[in-house]
Amino acid sequence: MHNCNEDILDRGDLVDSDNEHEVEEASEDPERYLEGLYYPICIGEILVNQYRIEHKLGHGGFSTVWMAYDMLGKTDVALKIMTPGRPGEREFEMQREIINVVQPTSHLTLYQNTFSIRGSHSTHRVLVLPLQGPNLRDYQRQKPVANRMSAAKQLLQAIKQLHDGGIVHGG
Repeated sequence: MHNCNEDILDRGDLVDSDNEHEVEEASEDPERYLEGLYYPICIGEILVNQYRIEHKLGHGGFSTVWMAYDMLGKTDVALKIMTPGRPGEREFEMQREIINVVQPTSHLTLYQNTFSIRGSHSTHRVLVLPLQGPNLRDYQRQKPVANRMSAAKQLLQAIKQLHDGGIVHGG
């Protein structure tokens, strides 16, 4: 398994036992790291001499997502580290097709850069994305209706751009 520098190792915060089940539900299965599906990463780690890992944003079936600081561009970004193989490559291929076909893409969140990193078992593609706002699940509970309507409008504009580019078809 990947070894982290003890000086930069983020051990997280202590979790009250009353909230332990919530943390377990939000955490990815550690076995996926041991199996080589997820790339093991450390807070403070620097990837490709450019991106310093700052914070974990989330995970899904085919990736983990990290906030990183782009030391060359001097901005925060999101790094989506894909699982190896076909499922992880599929998202990259879909986004590449959208970039090549859809214009404009102003309402779409697409990768700005991509690179590969070698894990213990295989190679992982990394998509560099602009860092966005809060989690939509949190957003819908905390914001007034006007803000949620604005978010819905932006979503519809993104779908329209995809439709106009021939990516999404309506009935």
